[in-house]
Formats: sequence, C-alpha cells, structure tokens
Amino acid sequence: MKSGNMVVMKLAYVCAPLAGDIPANIAKAREYCRQLVDLNICPISMHLTFDGVYDDNDPEQRQTALAMCLRIIEFCDNVVVFGNRITEGMALEIDAAEQLGIPITYTNPKLKSKCVGIGS
Repeated sequence: MKSGNMVVMKLAYVCAPLAGDIPANIAKAREYCRQLVDLNICPISMHLTFDGVYDDNDPEQRQTALAMCLRIIEFCDNVVVFGNRITEGMALEIDAAEQLGIPITYTNPKLKSKCVGIGS
C-alpha cells in the first residue's frame, strides 16, 4: 500500500516462545521476522529489541519487559503467533490482542485450539 511517496506496511507483532533456550528462540525470532518481511509486513519482535537489555530469568525485569510488550501490541495491526507451544507470556500477549480486537494469525493451526478460553 502506498501513501504519497511512502510505502505503508502493516505492523505485525511477533508472538513466539522466548523462555527455555533463549539464544535459539532469539534466532528463531529473526527467521520469523524475515518471513514477515518477505510478505511486505513490518515485524515487531520484542525478542530482538530486548536482546541483551532485559534478563528473562529475573522476575522483575521479565515483568517490566512483558508490560512493554503488551503496550507495543496496541500499535500493531496484527499479532502473528509462531512456534509449537504457547508460553505464559505468549498467552498474555494473545489475550491482550483479543481484548483490543487486534487480529491474531496462528502459523501453527494446532496452537489456536490450545488458546480457546484465554481471556475468559
């Protein structure tokens, strides 16, 4: 989509696991972003933004980072859920998107059924 001389892209929040093998999950987040860029979608990945800024193993820092993630979701056109599982943090992000009426896209259809009832 174009607006004058500027290309306007949709903003998509990358919702994916971080906990567990954090370096591997950050690498996966990069790949997820590449997939969205290939679709002419501007990815917003807090995994990449916060890499080295917050310690996911520190409960206070994790809560601060999660609060920021939930705030960023408000500005996105879509939330795209990647991976093979829904983590606690992802469930909160999905719930926030649902409450805001932001469309959610599941790259793994099996995950959608696991989210039924989130936010209820």
